[in-house]
Amino acid sequence: MEYTSLILTLLLSLLLIIFHWKKNKSILLFIYSILIINFRELFYIFLQEKSHEVFLAIFHIHNLPFTFLAGPAFYFYIQSFVAEKFEFRAKHLIHVLPALICFISIFPYFLVPMNEKIEYFQAINMKDSGLRFIESASFIIPVKILQIGVTIFNYSYWTVTLLYLIKNNLNNRKKNKNSIFTLLQLTSLLILILGLPFGFITLKILSHSELYETSAISFQLIPFVKIHSSFTLFLPFCLLLFPSWMYLIKPNSVVSLNNLTPFYASNKKNSELEKAIQLNEAEILVDYLHEKKPYLDINFSLHQIAKDLDIPQAKVIDIFNLHLKMSFPKYRNKLRVDYAIELIKNNDHLITTLHGISQKAGFKNKTTFNSAFKECTNCTPSEWIEKNI
Repeated sequence: MEYTSLILTLLLSLLLIIFHWKKNKSILLFIYSILIINFRELFYIFLQEKSHEVFLAIFHIHNLPFTFLAGPAFYFYIQSFVAEKFEFRAKHLIHVLPALICFISIFPYFLVPMNEKIEYFQAINMKDSGLRFIESASFIIPVKILQIGVTIFNYSYWTVTLLYLIKNNLNNRKKNKNSIFTLLQLTSLLILILGLPFGFITLKILSHSELYETSAISFQLIPFVKIHSSFTLFLPFCLLLFPSWMYLIKPNSVVSLNNLTPFYASNKKNSELEKAIQLNEAEILVDYLHEKKPYLDINFSLHQIAKDLDIPQAKVIDIFNLHLKMSFPKYRNKLRVDYAIELIKNNDHLITTLHGISQKAGFKNKTTFNSAFKECTNCTPSEWIEKNI
């Protein structure tokens, strides 16, 4: 029965991947964050029930470095959802630093034979042993500090995420304002479910003198830990309260269960509406390319289109592939070659070199120009001039 919530969470995670993957692959960050915390809730339950020694030996303490990534993963998912794109830069690696420090600190614990760990948890459950076993299993930072620190660290990230959502919710220029408000509610629920037990646990730690004398925190000493296991219901709550986010349908703050019944019919209508919107956006994109001629800029990119037209980059890619039936690089090269041909027809090749024409058309160098020209016309620029001029 203890694994029921974990299995349910895995099934709902699969549901999230099905509905979110195409639009936002960073949904994996959200799923990672939720799953890793669910595992921790199982530890709390098993420690309270004094059972599953093998499970605890495999995952307890070992999971600490991975848990340090839960908060950052959740934050970056929310950020990518709001911005409608995910960008990972080298400077973001600083968010992984606490997890790396934690891993180095508990590395000695990884070297302890598994049978000794199992015996340790059996002894703990029999009240036959203290927590001195862990004293030699870490260095740099004691396990007790890491146990407290990981909760404070992740809670700080969730709070920052909440403030980030509040800030963006107040920005009326955002097209996905309703979705941001839904995520604001979802994050508030996350902080509420995890925050109240965390407050009780902190007070208990501060008031329990025995905890100051041990090398690690025994969650058996803290009765409030079992309240923390309510987090295992987080995703099921999301299914009932935020189906607009779960299924990426038209957002509502709270949706009744009746709304789930006509879901597939509603999803089909939304799909047709989305196609109509994409056709309109495709027309806007083509007009923009032919009127503004942004492709003449040597650094012209998908990001520039998304920025200028205020269309998510993923959607711009879909427009090129599905509606224009050509990838962005090929379409850009075609426009540049067409422009170069117009210049040649206007006798620009008599005043400047072909290399000069290639630069005016937006190509980085003559080699790229010749390659693209031949792909579009089946001949080199020089051959085309001989045949047509």
